[in-house]
Amino acid sequence: MKCPDEFVLAQYGDGELPKEELRILAPHIDFCPSCRSKVAAFRAEARILAESIQSVEWREFESSCEARLPELMRPAAALFIVSLCLRLGMDLVRKFEVPAVLEWLSPLSLSGSLNWIVNSLFYVIENGGSIVTSYAYRAGTMLASLFMVWALFALGRRATRIAASVLFSSLLMVALTAPVYAIDIRKAEDDEGITIPQGETINDTLIVFAESVDIKGTVNGDVVAFTRQLRIEGAVQGNVIGFAQRIEMTGTAQNSVYAFGQSLRIAGTVQRTLWGFGQTVTLDKTGRTDDAMLFGSDVIVDGTVGRDVAGFAGTMEVQGRIERDLRFRGRKLAVRAPAHVGRDLSARVHSGENLQIDPEATIGGKRGIEFEPPQPSKYLTAGFYVGQIFRLAGAFLTGFLLFRLFPTARHAPLGSGREALLSGGIGFLALVATPIAAVILVITVVGLPIAFIAFGLWLIALYLAHIVVARHVGEMIAPTGSRTGTALPLLIGLAIVIVAINLPFIGGILSFLITLVGLGALVRLVHRGMFRPQVTEA
Repeated sequence: MKCPDEFVLAQYGDGELPKEELRILAPHIDFCPSCRSKVAAFRAEARILAESIQSVEWREFESSCEARLPELMRPAAALFIVSLCLRLGMDLVRKFEVPAVLEWLSPLSLSGSLNWIVNSLFYVIENGGSIVTSYAYRAGTMLASLFMVWALFALGRRATRIAASVLFSSLLMVALTAPVYAIDIRKAEDDEGITIPQGETINDTLIVFAESVDIKGTVNGDVVAFTRQLRIEGAVQGNVIGFAQRIEMTGTAQNSVYAFGQSLRIAGTVQRTLWGFGQTVTLDKTGRTDDAMLFGSDVIVDGTVGRDVAGFAGTMEVQGRIERDLRFRGRKLAVRAPAHVGRDLSARVHSGENLQIDPEATIGGKRGIEFEPPQPSKYLTAGFYVGQIFRLAGAFLTGFLLFRLFPTARHAPLGSGREALLSGGIGFLALVATPIAAVILVITVVGLPIAFIAFGLWLIALYLAHIVVARHVGEMIAPTGSRTGTALPLLIGLAIVIVAINLPFIGGILSFLITLVGLGALVRLVHRGMFRPQVTEA
């Protein structure tokens, strides 16, 4: 028999292999001196680890934590009350209607959401580079300083003099080497703008970072611009990718245009597809494109589209010429004279009052108009109850596996009102701090993998929070015993929690509170598992 690898031998030494594999492997271990010595070493290592863990005074640690528990109650209660007030405030705000003239300020409306998203995007565009550069510069400076200090100390030692000299020279080469780019990257200082004058030709892809960008010449490649104001009056032979607060194009793009901004105005020619994402998107009377995909709060099509237009907007107004189909999804659509749609018009709006088609406008094909029907109460639909049954089944299977694989999760710190309040405060911190920390890690670029892992674990914990609280509720009604087992309390608790979070008016608040308490309990369980060994009863 071939000798197994060290992982299998370690499992054999810990007694974790299945009985069938133990029966097959035991004669070989008794016969092979090499494998037998490795198994003995693994067993000795496990014994030393167990003795070192048992030597820690865990009772003193627990008593100190219990002594500090009253000190944590006041801030935990304050966090719990603040989070409850925030949730109640959000529910009240959502019930008020914002005046139309102030919609752009409200983050709960489409116009306001786009406004906040665009402004946040441009803040990151304007300051993200300097933030990342600052972090990278500081980290590089610290590492270089440490290496140089080590090199200076090493120069005094004869044995490492050559190695230190090589390291010191390498650091100087890295510090003095200028970066080389295969594309044309231009960056303006402070609040200055960059202009490509008329008559200048750039025979490569152009990437620009500036307060304002004005392209009057010719770019024989793609243009990627991160700026506050982008103006294109010349010709771009490739694609245009623009991130700007205001984008104006009166020139020509031989390929597609991808425009992301607060205000977009296309008065030139786009040979392929115009992708417009903004609060206000306008295809001017002199503008022309082959296809158009437009996303925004207010969309205006006054120009000419050689083929199809797809609009997803709060309000869309069409006065230009569309050679083929027009598809719209949104709140309001107005097709005004002298608009021309060569083939079909497909629209889905909120109501008949939100659809205006002038008699003088030309629609060459069919008119497919759909109105969003009034939504009945979800409690009167069979789909709602079927969905909740599937939700209950999925949560039950997840919880059953969770408590089988991790038995310590059954002992969530929710036994008293004080513990539940403390868990709620810790849960609020975990709910708020985790995504903030993940965003900071994303900005530093180096911590990007850690940010994704942390965000994924955060989402999983949010889902498991309801399950942990549900089992505790079920345990209070049907305690675990020889007859009930562990499945019945979990099933009862999940049924109660699902009913509670679907109650009218207060269901959202209850769901939020359950999430806080369950998330805090999970954090405390993880902390307890990390700093206290698992004691197995003989």
